[in-house]
Amino acid sequence: MFSANVRDSESTRFLKSTLSLVSASTIGKNKQKKGSLALQEIARLQEEGDKEFKAKNYEEALVLYTQGLTLDATDCQLLSCRTALFIQMKLYNEAWVDGQILTKLQPQAPQNHYLLSLAKEYLGHFSHAFQSLLHCLELDSVHRETLVLDLQRVTYKLCREKAVDTEREEQGLDEALLRIGRQLLKADLHSLCIQLINSTVQIYRSTMKNEIRLHFYLLEASCHVKTKNKEMALSTYESCLFLALKEQHSEVEFQCFAQLAALHMETGSLEDALYNYLELLTAIEDSKQQPDNHFSRKFWSAETELDVYLKLSKIYHTLHHYPKALTYGKKYLNLLLDREYKSHCKDIAAAYLKVAKLQEKLEFYKEALINYQHFSELSQMTHNSMDEALAYESMGRLHAIFGNYDPAVSHAYQSYYVLEALGDSDLRLLASLRLAGVCKAAEYFEEAENCYKQVWERVSNTKNERMRCEAALGIGEVYAVMSRCQHALFFFEMAINAAESLGDQKLIDRCKFNLANISQFSFYTQELLVASNAFEEVIARYQWIKLKCRLEGLKVPRDVNDILLESFDGIQTTLIKLDDKTKALQYAEYGRKCSFLNHTFLRDEFHLCLDESDSETLEFAAELGVPSLEAIYSRLETLPGTVLYYSLVKTGILLWVLRAGQGLVRFHRSSIKEAANIHWQICHFLQMLKGKSMLFKVEPRNIPSAKTRWETILPKKAQGPYASTSCEKAEGAQGISGDPQYWMEHESWQQMYRLLLEPISDLLEEPEAGSDILIVPDKHLFQIPFSNLHNYKNKKLGDKFFVSLLPSLFAVENVAMKFQSRGETKVERPVPADDMALLEVMGGNNQELRGLQKMGHVGPIHRLVHRTATNTAVVSSKHFIPPFKQIFCRIQALVVGSPQLPSELFLLGRVWKAGQPLITAQKEVLKVAEYLQTDAVLGEEATKKLVLTELPQATIVHIATFGSWEDGVLVFAPYPPTNAQERADERTFLLTIPEILELKLIAKIVVLSSCWDGVLDQEPVLSFDLPTAFLRAGE
Repeated sequence: MFSANVRDSESTRFLKSTLSLVSASTIGKNKQKKGSLALQEIARLQEEGDKEFKAKNYEEALVLYTQGLTLDATDCQLLSCRTALFIQMKLYNEAWVDGQILTKLQPQAPQNHYLLSLAKEYLGHFSHAFQSLLHCLELDSVHRETLVLDLQRVTYKLCREKAVDTEREEQGLDEALLRIGRQLLKADLHSLCIQLINSTVQIYRSTMKNEIRLHFYLLEASCHVKTKNKEMALSTYESCLFLALKEQHSEVEFQCFAQLAALHMETGSLEDALYNYLELLTAIEDSKQQPDNHFSRKFWSAETELDVYLKLSKIYHTLHHYPKALTYGKKYLNLLLDREYKSHCKDIAAAYLKVAKLQEKLEFYKEALINYQHFSELSQMTHNSMDEALAYESMGRLHAIFGNYDPAVSHAYQSYYVLEALGDSDLRLLASLRLAGVCKAAEYFEEAENCYKQVWERVSNTKNERMRCEAALGIGEVYAVMSRCQHALFFFEMAINAAESLGDQKLIDRCKFNLANISQFSFYTQELLVASNAFEEVIARYQWIKLKCRLEGLKVPRDVNDILLESFDGIQTTLIKLDDKTKALQYAEYGRKCSFLNHTFLRDEFHLCLDESDSETLEFAAELGVPSLEAIYSRLETLPGTVLYYSLVKTGILLWVLRAGQGLVRFHRSSIKEAANIHWQICHFLQMLKGKSMLFKVEPRNIPSAKTRWETILPKKAQGPYASTSCEKAEGAQGISGDPQYWMEHESWQQMYRLLLEPISDLLEEPEAGSDILIVPDKHLFQIPFSNLHNYKNKKLGDKFFVSLLPSLFAVENVAMKFQSRGETKVERPVPADDMALLEVMGGNNQELRGLQKMGHVGPIHRLVHRTATNTAVVSSKHFIPPFKQIFCRIQALVVGSPQLPSELFLLGRVWKAGQPLITAQKEVLKVAEYLQTDAVLGEEATKKLVLTELPQATIVHIATFGSWEDGVLVFAPYPPTNAQERADERTFLLTIPEILELKLIAKIVVLSSCWDGVLDQEPVLSFDLPTAFLRAGE
């Protein structure tokens, strides 16, 4: 096995070491029973055997040792001597047997493990020899230097490496052992490496330097990673990171953050992975400020940075944080482009595709189109036909969104021809589906129908369930648009069967939604029942998805909210046709409640952990939200007057008239035949109001929305037939009886009255003057000034009643409970018995107050008051309204606006140039502050930090700044201020809905003079999430 010279030299050293260890053990030999003849004989035989051993008379020594062992087979001293003799005589199997007996008899004797290791080593069992040496190292504190050398020698043999004299190179035994561990790791001897590490750390636990300990941690963690023991790897890396942070060891910090992030990615702990990747970026940014730190430069490379940006983008995408995903996707792309390596064309193409998809999802369509174009060019350079076809299909889809139908269809055909040229039948089917999808989006329905039919004919009798489902679903959607309802219904049923066979829950949900959506227009009871059941399942399913996202802190996908909105409308239409008016009201209120809680939900209602596979859980989630009829009627008892509950659905207007103690007084629905005309009338009326609004005369206060829209973004048919009114025409219109424009506007007002109030005009005659009318509008109707609608006698609704607008009946109860709880906690402030007493406490002229009481204007004032975009108050009257003033500092006002912003801000994933200051807003704020006898907060003082600090104490709030209704944000001056060279973080200047909801507000009135874009010709739909957040804040 070994050369003679090597063997002789090793044997001499082994013998000396062995005799030294054996001699050391004789000190504690048992001296009991000295007079025993057997013990005396054993002692004599051992003494003579030792003499023969030293004289190299091995045969004679073996006979003497054996004779002694026949007298006492458990004499460890004789066994040790004979084991050493066997090794010297090259009888290694016999030595192994004796060595095993020794370690069993005396497991704590280091020399026994040493002898056993020598026997195993010579037999070629290097792994077992290594383990025995480790045991010896743990037990023997005297000969550790020799043992470390022996471990090194065995390691070389294990790793099949040439032995190198490292005795002088090492500075300590722990470092030598660290080097041995690295050799074992390199040779994939992970189990031995972990044993070595555990033994070394145990031996040198009090003397080992932290520098060496860090590398042992890294070594152990690497072994656990190699053996796929992820839990131990995570634990070890965390211990290593803790020590590295303590020692400020940047190289080890980087490695720990990177490895922890990768391990969390593998285990699916995306939040933990995200945290470690972000910490890794922070650490490297800090190290870049230290050019002399060679450790960080050695570890950190462009490849590592690329990997981190890519992983961050993927994590944020998975968590539905698309703006962040886009930010890091762009950084990844820019870093790739900076390298300018042709060999990375595929990576660059993939990066362009990823960025373009994210931009499309965030509705940054122009930027997405440019990046799809780059992706197309690189795909052609790399001769990747699949990617080239995908690029053409994506560009066609975006052109269809813009309304550029010719290039949309042209790109779709290019994608089709590229895939068809590949000659694969499945790819041709895929190309046909893509072409059909673009043609459908471009409203070329006949071409879309032909393409879908071609696919359906090829796959209808095959087992390709996915293709069958996509084709049937596509044909059904085309027929639905073409009003061929029965044909659409047939194909939707085919699609559901294929989706259920496939087991794809997302496709099943989509099919059921389309089936219900088309069945709602039927007049057959059976089909309406199918639609109602399908809508209930879809609502339950998507409410569960929405709830799950909320519980996990994820962003709710937009299509989920869109489908829910259409489903709530559809089930109302269906239930009304089935003559179930009360259940339709229940779902109407459920939909309003969900809209009211769009950004938050009540955790005490949804406290359980939902299981997607549990149908009972889904039903529970649905039933938990749908209010019972008794609950709705009980809420009426807390309301002072008649409730007009409106729903604006595809088939027209639904109206429930509700009263306390009576429940449902009357139900009215408009004619289905007039549905399209009704929607047109409402939109045209709102456009007319916008043309006369004072808001058109102020500067735009909107910011670039994350949901970017352009005038050309919707297909022509979806833009609606109503015309827009220009600023000049709006200003030029004069309210004189001889002006045709005046009579046109007068007729528009009367149309709205006939549409919304005339069907219940007899019920409006019953309540006394000064009574309350509470209106729960829907969608566009929120912007209708109901109190100004007048009948044929030119009598306005607000002349007789106090009119209030409510988001939902749930909102009234919710807000009332909030103010009630606040009142209970503030016992030091007595609540006046009525509004007259409240006005007296606030101050004012008693004669004026008595006059108000006489005119009937001192009634219940604890109601929700709404002001529309037309600057017309819903609660209005021809009588005198007393101005509110801040008296005796009992009311604290916060008036803030026109913040000073940097020239450029990074906002919602893009650069925003704020432009000129809000001059009109500044004048507005100063005037309001003067009126309320308080100081206005302007310019650089109008920071987000100040607003968050002052809002909880303010009872009146007036904000005039940039913002976005759609995204639910307001913009203030950054705090702390930034330099001209750096961009402020969004968190320093952007006030969001979640931040508002964290506040405990006591405000009685909040005016948001923000978010106006100055554009008239847009769809008249506003998001009320931001005002709702102020309404809900502090619950």
